[in-house]
Amino acid sequence: MFLPSALSRACFRADDLLRRRGVWSLSLRLNAMDRWPRERLDELRNAKLARLVDHALAASPYWSRTLRERGVGPGDVRTLADLSRLPVLTREAVRAHRDDIRARGLPKRRVLENSTGGSTGSNVTFWVDRECWRWRDAITLRMWRNLGLQPGDPLVQVWGSPMDEKWAGRLRKRVRFVLDNRRLVTAYALDDPHLVELSSKIASMRPRALMGYASVLDLLASRVARGTVPWTPIEGLVIISASETLFPEQRRNIETVLGARVVNLYGCREFGLVALECEAGSLHATDERLVVELLPEPHGQGSRVVVTDLDNHAFPFLRYEIGDLADGDPAPCACGRAHTRLAAVRGRTFDVIRSPSGQAVGGTFWSLLLRTAVSGIDTWQVVQQEPDLLEIKTTPPRGLDETGRVRIREEVRKALGEEMRIAFSEAERLPPLPSGKHRFVVAAPPR
Repeated sequence: MFLPSALSRACFRADDLLRRRGVWSLSLRLNAMDRWPRERLDELRNAKLARLVDHALAASPYWSRTLRERGVGPGDVRTLADLSRLPVLTREAVRAHRDDIRARGLPKRRVLENSTGGSTGSNVTFWVDRECWRWRDAITLRMWRNLGLQPGDPLVQVWGSPMDEKWAGRLRKRVRFVLDNRRLVTAYALDDPHLVELSSKIASMRPRALMGYASVLDLLASRVARGTVPWTPIEGLVIISASETLFPEQRRNIETVLGARVVNLYGCREFGLVALECEAGSLHATDERLVVELLPEPHGQGSRVVVTDLDNHAFPFLRYEIGDLADGDPAPCACGRAHTRLAAVRGRTFDVIRSPSGQAVGGTFWSLLLRTAVSGIDTWQVVQQEPDLLEIKTTPPRGLDETGRVRIREEVRKALGEEMRIAFSEAERLPPLPSGKHRFVVAAPPR
């Protein structure tokens, strides 16, 4: 089913040499950078940032116009402290000005088009240059080593995006998946028969790593615990939760039932790997190629995540707000790494529910309430139908009893005000987004 790991690594290194990409050698350099002191990391980032901003001024019509209007010229941004002189780039601005943001003068063969999966309701198209892809791929190689694995170790990826499935179905990509020891399994249909099939595939392939959305992995564990889906424990398996917020009770459920260590990965299509959980339990940003800033969120639900990609010269992402909320942690980590530390990723900024009285709660509130304070719920979704009306959807049918509903009403009104109305609905399955992800909270747009 899989190639020997050593053979997969040999194929990768041969391809890397033939194409003269230098990914493997860069990954070895990144292994050393993983333990660099803070001062040395910042020296590298300052140099990259200065080059990037000067390039954006010269090659990107949008940034040339926007930065000069703010009095920023060549040579004015030289350190991370100078970033505050630049405006925040929003998703709306990227969609409206993407052709002007794109840098001029780069050969077409050095630039690749990409786009997000559309989890926010509309996707974002952008471009990535090949040097940036080299850094992204090298960071991925280091990630496997940080997980206690080796590049080429067998991986099963439980993914649901039709875009990814179409991409993976091409002949060239199928060959690439075989050589890389990676298999893509659809996560789009998740009733019990499909979960049984998914579990059977994982058991037969016996991978070293299993990667998937937190909601899918949690649902699989819940059905295994209920006895409707079989599960064969795999010794040494590492489970990687990616592309969705991993709530604490989901982690406990997955680890306890599936019998494997869960590692949280924070990333997005725009930047690849943004942060990876270390052995001490902290999320560390990939400071060698990104600047992650945390800006105040007005409702106290964490901080807004703003990212600068120091390597993408084809499409300068300067202070790009990716729409997530997170908590920072300035304290040194027990693992010894000096990289920027995130205490937790709370979820999406547009998932904060605000009541007419001005109170607000984020995704963590709902997760703790619906999976810890009450019992009987496998999956859930909270939809703000009107400013003072919430619909709470749960699975399975008849899983949530009246006592649980009373408790939920009490806690919601404490947090959001007595005027908040709550309606309940049940289903066998909550359908995913077109991207394959599950959206836990759908907030009403702010007035």
